[in-house]
Amino acid sequence: MRNQIICKYGNPEYDIVDLDLNPWTLEGIESILQDRNALIDDRDTVYYRTESFKLATDDDFVILYGINHTQTGFATYLANSFYGEELLNGVVAARMTNELQYPADEYFPKRYKNSKYYYVVKMARDSKEGNEVIIPYSTGNPQGSAFGVDNNQNVFIGFRAYVNQETKIASPLYDIIWGHAILFSKKKLPCLDPNRVVSFLK
Repeated sequence: MRNQIICKYGNPEYDIVDLDLNPWTLEGIESILQDRNALIDDRDTVYYRTESFKLATDDDFVILYGINHTQTGFATYLANSFYGEELLNGVVAARMTNELQYPADEYFPKRYKNSKYYYVVKMARDSKEGNEVIIPYSTGNPQGSAFGVDNNQNVFIGFRAYVNQETKIASPLYDIIWGHAILFSKKKLPCLDPNRVVSFLK
């Protein structure tokens, strides 16, 4: 599926970065033993996150993709959230339930029967395809500055998978297949030496 996503969104004007993933918080007993902040953790969900990154321009965007665990039974609800790192402010999320999906059918052959087990989400500053999750700005945000994140600020994606449908608690972190995130970052144009430009114009 990653290859198909690259085929669709790959562009010579963009750098393509596969964002690293790591556990986000410790589970309750482990945090107690290590005297670490578990961020009010309980056993209703798993937490993992991407490395920090920045949206350098309004044209930058992120594609999230992976296994839809509302369909595999390992979760009743998925929430993939875009966070500002400084304030830990989650400003927008792609949420998945049995009723709300981000289908990945277009990335598989037409007769492939298991496409319902996958999702693909685009997070971007504006809507070009009509199905994006829009990332709001902090500056000028009518709800308040913490309800958005500006360009060139450290951000990350947090992934959650709530309540295994059979056990009624969160699936163990390493029992599920994690989602993935790809950053498409618009390349900067090379700076021109003004002296060479003047010389050329002469």
